Amino acid sequence: MCDEEMSWSKVCQTNPLAIAIAASTEDRAKQLEQFLNEMDLCNIEAKRYAEHEEIAYTLIASNEHFQNLWP
Repeated sequence: MCDEEMSWSKVCQTNPLAIAIAASTEDRAKQLEQFLNEMDLCNIEAKRYAEHEEIAYTLIASNEHFQNLWP
């Protein structure tokens, strides 16, 4: 489950587009990857939002670092 005290958790639950934007920046990529790997619920939610948000999906899918998360 998501840890409410983690800032990435709040981003995941409230603004999935922010995740995609963060994922598109080199300095945030590793932090986001670790967060998604540790928080299955958020990972599922982020994927669900990505399927419905073309911009978010495009940002994530175009980032080589995350192509394995969004096949």
